[in-house]
Amino acid sequence: MTEGRVGLSYFVKLLGSSKWPMADDPWDRDPEMHIEVRFPPRPAPTNVSRGDEFIYYAVGGTKCIFGASRALDPPVLNDRHSNPEVARLWPYAAPVELRKGACVPSLSLAPSLASVGPDLQAQIGHGVSHFEIGHEDFARALRLLERATQDAAKRGIHLSGAS
Repeated sequence: MTEGRVGLSYFVKLLGSSKWPMADDPWDRDPEMHIEVRFPPRPAPTNVSRGDEFIYYAVGGTKCIFGASRALDPPVLNDRHSNPEVARLWPYAAPVELRKGACVPSLSLAPSLASVGPDLQAQIGHGVSHFEIGHEDFARALRLLERATQDAAKRGIHLSGAS
């Protein structure tokens, strides 16, 4: 946790970009999606600490949330990635532990951000990497993701690349 901060923080973390939107199977984009979350160079992600929680939001028009994770450590500069363009655009990386029971395998089956909180969508904009949400919104998002993940499993659709 950052100095002077008490407790965990909860964030909506935007993944992808308008030029590189998330595919319907977001987990197949690169193997690192399962072990880290990336941040742009500016502003540096100094407000993220070990233990903080993320709800993943897919950039690219779907307006949905599709996963959840916990930061194992704060983000650091890391130029190693299976796709050099990802490392260039998002040079900071934080190791994460996925909440696999809350990772929806397909964006077409994922809940909308608006279903978590009607005002949250307004915080999405150009240059936004992540934004803080309250515990109640985080808990609501987690429940929606868990339900969508269970529904997908009942249809035989599972998280790709999971180990």
